[in-house]
Amino acid sequence: MCTVLCRVVAVGAVLFVLTIERAAAQQPLAPLPPLAPQVSPQDDLKARVERLEQQNQALQDRLRSMSGASPAGIATGGGPGPDKLQDILKDPLASEEQAKREAERKEAEKRQQEIDGYVIGSQLGLTARWRPDSGVWLETPNQDFRMHFGFWMQWDTVSFTQSNSLKPTNQIGDLQDGTYFRRIRPFWEGTAYDTIEWNLILALEQVGAVGANSNALINLDEFWTGIYGVPLIGRVRVGHMKVPQGLEGNQMTSSRATTFQENAAYTDAFYRVFGTGVQIANTAFEKRMTWQAMGYRDDFARGNVGADFGDGQYAGTGRLTGLLIDNADGRELLHVGLSGTWRRAPRPEAAGVLGPNQVRLQARPELRDSFGGFGDNVNLPGNSVRMVDTGAINASSTTVLGSELAYIRGPFSTQAEWAMTYVNNAAVGTGPASSTRSFNGGYVAVSYFLTGETRNYDKEFGTFARNYVNPFTNFWWKKGTIGLGAWEVAVRYSYLNLNDGPVQGGILSGTTVGLNWYWNPNMKIQFEYLDDQRYHKGTANGGTAAGAVQGFGTRVQIQF
Repeated sequence: MCTVLCRVVAVGAVLFVLTIERAAAQQPLAPLPPLAPQVSPQDDLKARVERLEQQNQALQDRLRSMSGASPAGIATGGGPGPDKLQDILKDPLASEEQAKREAERKEAEKRQQEIDGYVIGSQLGLTARWRPDSGVWLETPNQDFRMHFGFWMQWDTVSFTQSNSLKPTNQIGDLQDGTYFRRIRPFWEGTAYDTIEWNLILALEQVGAVGANSNALINLDEFWTGIYGVPLIGRVRVGHMKVPQGLEGNQMTSSRATTFQENAAYTDAFYRVFGTGVQIANTAFEKRMTWQAMGYRDDFARGNVGADFGDGQYAGTGRLTGLLIDNADGRELLHVGLSGTWRRAPRPEAAGVLGPNQVRLQARPELRDSFGGFGDNVNLPGNSVRMVDTGAINASSTTVLGSELAYIRGPFSTQAEWAMTYVNNAAVGTGPASSTRSFNGGYVAVSYFLTGETRNYDKEFGTFARNYVNPFTNFWWKKGTIGLGAWEVAVRYSYLNLNDGPVQGGILSGTTVGLNWYWNPNMKIQFEYLDDQRYHKGTANGGTAAGAVQGFGTRVQIQF
């Protein structure tokens, strides 16, 4: 029985296995995905090139079909191979790297040249360059030789009213309306050998003056030469130069850069414009401090021809300035300055006279009717009589102490000066035989540019620059459009006191209002109103009566 059962179970198992295998044979498994063929990078690049060639050929075929001819310049040959393509791809990178190396080489050569310097005069080819503020300059490539031929002219017109008390000839006389050339100044300036500098300015406005003592000579403005870049000293100049004192135009600053037509009365009375001698000047602390010192012959009456004779007539002046504020590329500045002068009193002007040494302090009205005379023996067109005058004071010397203050902030600027003058060992009237007489004066001025410009400042000498302003927009009136130029309004109050004890030269105060129109850096038109008041009756020259002078003036100036 067991044997039969075992056989039945075995036969059933065999039949079950055979059934499973047959079912599996009727439903075969899905095939595995084929492996991707292995392609080398070079073959892949070649395939891409071939595709690009095919696209290029298709484009050429299309161009030919559109134009009916093979376009000029279209290549019909095969494209570059893989090696050539790699070179092409590398070329831009190689060119960029080469350009970078070339720039670095040139920069290194430039730095080395700055260290080693260059041979002065090795390149002497002059080229012309236009500077908007001063005209045409001739320069060598290294700027070791530079020169400029320039010119400026000022044509003034004036008209006056005055108190009857001032019209007599023993006062100031009758001021006449008129017109004249205040300055005619051709000049030549430059540098040479990166060492020498010069400025030679002629004053021609008096040529042609008539009269028995006309002084119809070619006079001098600045007329000097010198060297610069001297260690510790800086600059050394010799000749006929501006005396380093004062901040107004026509003092340290050029007469081209005046806010008003004339300086304040105290400047006229106390300071000298020119002297013939030696001057040294330098800067410190990145040009935030300047100093100048000058020894010179002092002869006020003949000061514009550079000639002077007389024993002991020497003078010395020193000046120190600082910029306490220097912000925004010159848009905000605070300037302070001090100056001191000692002048030995000269003898009378007549040749061979051995009289006492004398000092005389005097000032014209702050608007002139002509350039007037420089001394008692010089007569020129116009009225040279002064508004206040101490008369001749017997004395040994004069000491002048001056102070300066100026602040610029954008279009706004203000400046002020004050000075004390001491006449040493003075002998006047019934006063002590040897006493010191003191006099004082100064001014304060405010200006504002309606068009937003800022006054220019010269850090090399601690004063306002000779190119007074650079208009944002020059003046023009063409094809229906107008350029405004630069417009400035300004006002100044001045004061001068020439009274001390027995010396009664008079007191003068003045108010000046100006409107200045700068067409461009080279041309301007000025309009000015003046009210000068002389008060406190003095005793010099037969007595000075109180009175007033009002004037209106215009100036047209062009300079290159």
